[in-house]
Order: sequence, then structure tokens, then C-alpha cells
Amino acid sequence: MSSVTVKPAESGLIRVFAISVPPNEFLGRSAEENRAWLGMALGGAALGETAEVFAVSELEELGLVGYLRDGQGVPEEALAADRAKLSALSGWVAVVPSSAFSDEGGTYDLAPEVTLIGTYAEDGVDWTGEALAAQSAAPFSSAPLPGKKAKSDARIGGMVATAVLLFLAAFVVVFIWLAG
Repeated sequence: MSSVTVKPAESGLIRVFAISVPPNEFLGRSAEENRAWLGMALGGAALGETAEVFAVSELEELGLVGYLRDGQGVPEEALAADRAKLSALSGWVAVVPSSAFSDEGGTYDLAPEVTLIGTYAEDGVDWTGEALAAQSAAPFSSAPLPGKKAKSDARIGGMVATAVLLFLAAFVVVFIWLAG
């Protein structure tokens, strides 16, 4: 019995499985039912929505190699070694990215109907770039931000006078109300 090991928090890998079942085994089933079947065939793995089970014939002229390259982001170089094997597949296959497995990872025993064809790494993001040469890209090269201006003596005096007038107005209103 063969098995598949998924590392904890694994990402960026895509596993392709051949499924040896009668041609009409999955006809009429929903994607959720197919995923549930696949999870049981992969030793009880709880698979997320990114796991796919489909007939290779559904890919028409794109083919499985084209689907892995264009649809899953697997580089051509990674597929070159298994191109003949992937092109020869017919019937049902499962494409299971790392994101379909739980973050805990684990080792999953494969049912006899499931055969691992290959594990392929997705194209990573190229984070390299050129150094910025413009003077404006240099640290601390921007104009200093204007600071908050101190309040002028005239403004402070006006604020005090306004406060005193408001207090006196309130005092007069209260005094007239009490007298009345």
C-alpha cells in the first residue's frame, strides 16, 4: 500500500492522482461528493474545495499537461519529465493542491484505486527587482512635513476674551432668572 506525506502548513505543491474506477463511477455526482470519495481514498483526508476530481476528456484539446501549466501554474520545466505519462492518462484524475489538505499535514494511505502520478511545484512569485536609482527614492529625501505652528499671542488673547464674555453672559442670564 502506498502513501502520501503532506508536511504541516505545506504550500505550493500540486499532486496529480490517477483514479482507476469504472468510467461511469463519478457520473452524476456533485463536486462535493467526488471530493468526499477522494478524501476517503486518500486515507480519510479532509479535503478543501481546491481538490478536483474530473475526467481527462473534459479538458478537450487543452489536455492535462496544459491544464497543469495554464490553470495551476506549474512551470513547463517541472512537467517535462512526466509529460508522456500525463498525456497518456485517460479516465478520471484528481488534482490536489497543498491548500486542499489541512494545515496539520500527515501521512495518508492511498486506496488501491488511487495512484500518485507526480507532485509538482507551482511557479513562485519572482520578488527580485532592480535597485531604485532616482534621488526621490533615497531615504529621507522628501521635503520635511510642516509642523504645527504655535498659537500667536493675539489668538490666545482672543480665546481668553471669548471665554470670559461667554462666562459673563451665562452669569447675567442666571442672575436675571433668579431675580425674576
